[in-house]
Amino acid sequence: MLYPNKGGHSMNEEKYYEEIKHLIKKNEIGKRARKIAENNDLVTTYWNIGRLIIEAQGGERRAKYGNELIKKWLIKLTELYGKGYDATNLRKFRQFYLCFQKCATVWRKLN
Repeated sequence: MLYPNKGGHSMNEEKYYEEIKHLIKKNEIGKRARKIAENNDLVTTYWNIGRLIIEAQGGERRAKYGNELIKKWLIKLTELYGKGYDATNLRKFRQFYLCFQKCATVWRKLN
């Protein structure tokens, strides 16, 4: 037998509502976690692309003069993956790595 609670609804109805609320909350937490993981993957990918560009260009001192390599790669990467890997973005990835390479070393030591 179902007993009405103060609002006139059965206790059984309230249990269903609580279960639905729990499932929605779990789903929303999962969405946020996936977004954080996705952002982490993007940052890691872009940092590593920058690192590889610097290494391929012969190191940080020669990186300024490595624009020919970027021009060569951007044609291939743009064909494969679209506009996201044009010269501007490849230079930004390179700069991103140069700005944060020391931070990554510290971060690895801390973990």
